[in-house]
Amino acid sequence: MAAPGKSPSDGLARKLHDEAKKEEVYFRNIIPRTGFIGKYLSYTDRQESPGSYHFWVAATMLSATVQRRAWINKGIYNVYPSIYTILVSPSGRCRKSRAIRLGTELIEDFSWINIIADKTSPEAFLQALMEGTQSMAQGPTAGPAGGINIPVGTPDATGLIRATELGVFINRQTYTSGMVGILTDLFDCPNKFQYLTRNKKPIILHNVAITFLGATTPKWLATNLPEGAFEGGFMSRFILVVKEVRDRRISFSAEPPQQEKRDLRDCLLRIHINYRGSIPLENPARNWFDDWYTSGTADIIDNEEMSGFVERKPDTVLKLALLLSASDQRDTIRVEDLQSAKRIIDWTQEKMFDGFAHVDLSHIGSLRHKTLEALKLAGGRLSRRDVMRKFGGRINGVKDLEEIEAIMKEAGDIEIKFWRKNDTGRWGKGYVLTDSVQNYTDMVDVHPENPNRPAGKKKS
Repeated sequence: MAAPGKSPSDGLARKLHDEAKKEEVYFRNIIPRTGFIGKYLSYTDRQESPGSYHFWVAATMLSATVQRRAWINKGIYNVYPSIYTILVSPSGRCRKSRAIRLGTELIEDFSWINIIADKTSPEAFLQALMEGTQSMAQGPTAGPAGGINIPVGTPDATGLIRATELGVFINRQTYTSGMVGILTDLFDCPNKFQYLTRNKKPIILHNVAITFLGATTPKWLATNLPEGAFEGGFMSRFILVVKEVRDRRISFSAEPPQQEKRDLRDCLLRIHINYRGSIPLENPARNWFDDWYTSGTADIIDNEEMSGFVERKPDTVLKLALLLSASDQRDTIRVEDLQSAKRIIDWTQEKMFDGFAHVDLSHIGSLRHKTLEALKLAGGRLSRRDVMRKFGGRINGVKDLEEIEAIMKEAGDIEIKFWRKNDTGRWGKGYVLTDSVQNYTDMVDVHPENPNRPAGKKKS
């Protein structure tokens, strides 16, 4: 029996909090603590959002600062540090919007950063991108590796898209309007981009560099993204920073000292002014990257939605390594930058797969995911009757439940057991997460009162 004043879920909440804390401790051990990033993590340490959120917000602020002013030359094309970042967690749990505000507050009044929000039509978005850069042109930036001449003084089409509610920018309506296709094309920082409005009036952008910082929930990913967002590779261009619960609870978050804020702004200004040109890899860094890339040890995954991200992972590692170098205001990329970038992306990718696990276009797949989530929240096991009660409105009869049951069992998600119900004392059938079986000693594989009804088989 639970202690007075405590619910059975208290123990699970504590377990999830402890797991989140361990994850964040590991993450903090693999990220650099120097330069702008180190200062920013100290600046945000008084707030509840996870450290992994704050790291990726810091990296995104650096991306918006560097724009196209620095790059890595890969021969036939340049890698610019443009990144698309989305913070993902259930509503209200991890302070996503606050984490974004802490970062964007640093750059809001910089004339050379164009923050774009709430522009849902392609025309409005592209016009804001073009017009917002008129005062930011500071001489020519890099043309393509092959070299075409952009007129000196032509403004760079750079901007930071801030979408604290992802649905404002990405939804079924904006998908059909062409916004998703535009964001997909702009991801690779084209030297020239042309769009014809409905009135056949061209909008022409030069030297494009877009940074994206947004937030959403797993449920939104599961219910609002059109299938084409994956098939066209759009969502695989995003870095999803996925958290289930926050690792720290601070009842009254202290306001960061204003001097620290000024120091961070000064740091970004120096990076914007001084961090320019082609940034070379030091010889050990180049050798390490060549060995890793050519070794054939790229991730092999079953998640079709994530395959595009894995294909782009080498360039993502280069982008992040360049941002780590910019953070320290160094003019080369060290092997340590590449190794840190890969470790950080490996960690983030593992959690990212959890975010895309919510996205399943099939009815049965969605119910399977919801059932597994319910099992986790219940401490690891639920009776078959409880599952029927919880999802009865979504399950189309016993046949659906049997199909979900068979898939979960075949995938190794669960074991099917029998145990006595607390309210009636009668034996009943239920599901136990595979890694929770050892936590229960009151379960059996065969119904004690009906030996011909083994677990995993429906009642005859």
